[in-house]
Amino acid sequence: MHEKLTIVEAITDEIVVGEEDFYVKLAYLPKHSFFDKSGTRQHNHMNALPCSTFSKIVPKPFGDKYLESPKTLNEKILNKRLEKRMLQREVANFIGVTEDCVTLWENNRSNPMVKYYPKIIEFLGYFPFQIDISSLAGKIKYYRYIKGVTQEDLAKNLGVNESTVFHYEKGTHKPKGRLRQVLSLLLSDIDDI
Repeated sequence: MHEKLTIVEAITDEIVVGEEDFYVKLAYLPKHSFFDKSGTRQHNHMNALPCSTFSKIVPKPFGDKYLESPKTLNEKILNKRLEKRMLQREVANFIGVTEDCVTLWENNRSNPMVKYYPKIIEFLGYFPFQIDISSLAGKIKYYRYIKGVTQEDLAKNLGVNESTVFHYEKGTHKPKGRLRQVLSLLLSDIDDI
């Protein structure tokens, strides 16, 4: 191990650590070299460059917690925080929750409440849910998520029971009459996506 460290120290010319990446410059100068009669530098009886350099800017790794294929909302929040190199406290302030909330989410010990979805979507920069918005059921769920509205709150606004909204989202019931008109008006901007 000591030999490897000695070699690395001998060829490392410069390392600069930045906020999101680091710059490494390596340089190699053969120690046992000589010049032949023609003035060409020789090393172990082979032509050799007097000095070889290599420079590279490398992004800092995201760490052990970073997931290549995040599936849950919690995993997506964790990955985005690591990509943005933010602290949990900073994410919590952005979303409007406590730091403990973000910690619990990232450790899959709790899930975010729907009321925080709009800020989470803004933080992520994309809509993290797989919802088919070509159906009325999908449009209702999509609307609730982007607005941060619970099934209970939407039911109150529509003047129906919470289980009715649940069944609308499952596609097992369809609104009729005045309720269908109200929902069509409410969901009209989703058609423009």
